[in-house]
Amino acid sequence: MFRRIWDLFRGDSHIKVCILILMVMSAIFVFSSTSPLSYKTAHDTSNMLFSHLSKMLLSCGVLYVFSRIPANVFIKFVNILYVVSILMLALVYVIGQETNGASRWLQLGPLTIQPSEFAKIILIVYMAKGLSASDKNYLRLFIASALVIGMIFVENGSTGFLLFVSAAFMVVISDCPIKIKPLLIAIVSISLIAVFLVKFDLLPRLDTWIGRFVRFFSGEGDIQADYAQVAVASGGFFGVGPGQGDMKNFLPVSFADYIFAIILEEGGLLSMVFVIGPYFWMFKRIRDYAFLCKMKFEAYVLMGLGFMYTFQAVFHMWINVGMGPVTGQTLPLVSWGGTSGVFVCMAYGIILSITHDVKQTMKIDLDNNKTKIK
Repeated sequence: MFRRIWDLFRGDSHIKVCILILMVMSAIFVFSSTSPLSYKTAHDTSNMLFSHLSKMLLSCGVLYVFSRIPANVFIKFVNILYVVSILMLALVYVIGQETNGASRWLQLGPLTIQPSEFAKIILIVYMAKGLSASDKNYLRLFIASALVIGMIFVENGSTGFLLFVSAAFMVVISDCPIKIKPLLIAIVSISLIAVFLVKFDLLPRLDTWIGRFVRFFSGEGDIQADYAQVAVASGGFFGVGPGQGDMKNFLPVSFADYIFAIILEEGGLLSMVFVIGPYFWMFKRIRDYAFLCKMKFEAYVLMGLGFMYTFQAVFHMWINVGMGPVTGQTLPLVSWGGTSGVFVCMAYGIILSITHDVKQTMKIDLDNNKTKIK
């Protein structure tokens, strides 16, 4: 039974195992970190867990669907999806729901969608198509990239930064004849947009961002970061045990922005193996498949999406252990999340689809280090 369900999800088995491990870690530690809040709001410690599990089930459905969509479908529709993503980002400024001083969500019936999570995936695929085209138009490509990054940056600076770094990474690994030229175009574009937004006071959270950086670099500290470091220090090597940690009662949204600190407190340094390991092993497998892709588009999509989410995971961990200012970035596949988790699974579904296509085309067996071309 399990084998039949497992085989429904196409793609590399190693990547699927890593996704499963991270989802199991998510279920354990989201339950632990949400139980106090769940009891306060619903008098039931498992209420938020069941909500999270239902979203994980939906995410698995999305993972399944996208793992079975061939890569050439994305080439055909990515331009339309890019326009849709721009419209969604624009709608956020008009009818978006505001939380913590930022409008990041759209309410579409029963669904609350964070357009930036969808837009960053589409931008990576859009860039992959542009960079792999025979008639490359670098200026158009990077203006389009700067537009998406700039619109995201206005309300979510850290996500805009992560997307910019991921886009720059794709340019570096591409076959651009002069790599520095498109990078400069991107940097100039983002800089001009940022200056314009600051000049006309269109960055509502600018003071918040500056304050976080000032507190971090001046050594003043941040109450959230302080609690996170207490959680990390309390865990030791083996941790205090699932559900036994105290810092989840003090850390705001510990089940999302600070889930890694809770994992270290309750699971200890030993638990890092089951969090850090899967991310880096997935990226290693993704890189291996990228080298074997016959189509540049597939290779760029693999590396772009793989790098973006690995970098986001590292960024989240880096902040949680006190090595950077507070940003609010979640841990992909682990943190509590609604549509953000769905979009992460959409991205990994695309990755699984491409690995399946590569295996079918080239008859490869990475497990035994053998490659046979059909």
